[in-house]
Amino acid sequence: MSGSLNGRRALVTAGASGIGRVIAQRLVEAGARCIVCDVDSTALEAYASAFGKGHAFLADVADEDQVDILFDQVEQQFPHLG
Repeated sequence: MSGSLNGRRALVTAGASGIGRVIAQRLVEAGARCIVCDVDSTALEAYASAFGKGHAFLADVADEDQVDILFDQVEQQFPHLG
């Protein structure tokens, strides 16, 4: 599967630890640019250290206002995500 997602982008919620992190890591290994959001700031910092701070966002997707902010931030950094 290596390289099969070159040029693709993905947003993984709850992606800084556990199953979400494994999914994000596999997407990166397959060539995707992976953006992760999570509510766990410690896990998010660890993810950012491994994969880049520009790809990690603190957000609770159960909160509509935080989702709006998340998408605004992602759109600013990755304008062609859609």
